[in-house]
Amino acid sequence: MFGIGAWEWLILFGLALVVVGPRKLPEVARTLGKVTRELRRTTRDLRLTLEEELDDESDRRRRRQSRDRREAAAEAGVPAPGPVVEEPTEPAAPAEAAEAAEAAEAADTAGDDAGRGEAP
Repeated sequence: MFGIGAWEWLILFGLALVVVGPRKLPEVARTLGKVTRELRRTTRDLRLTLEEELDDESDRRRRRQSRDRREAAAEAGVPAPGPVVEEPTEPAAPAEAAEAAEAAEAADTAGDDAGRGEAP
C-alpha cells in the first residue's frame, strides 16, 4: 500500500505512538480512517460526475453536428446523409458456398465463350 513496506509501516506506527501517545492512538487512527474513506468516496463521486458530464457534452456536440449537417443538406437541396448501418452477414453454409462458386464459374466460362464467338 502506497509503496511502503512492512518496516516503514512499523517505523511510522512507532513514530505515531511516540507523538500521539498510546491512549489517543486508537482515536486518531479511527479519525484518519474516516477521513480517508470520505476522501475516497468524494473523489469517486467527483470522477463519476465528470465522466457523466463529459459524455453528455459529447452527445450534445454530436447531435448539434448532425443537425447542422441536415440543415446544410436541406439548404443545398441534397438529401440528408443518414447513419451508415452495416447489416451483419451470415456466412453461407458450405454446400451453398460451393453451389455459388460453381454458378459463378459457369457464368465466367459462358462469358468467355461468348466473347470469342463460340456457342456455349
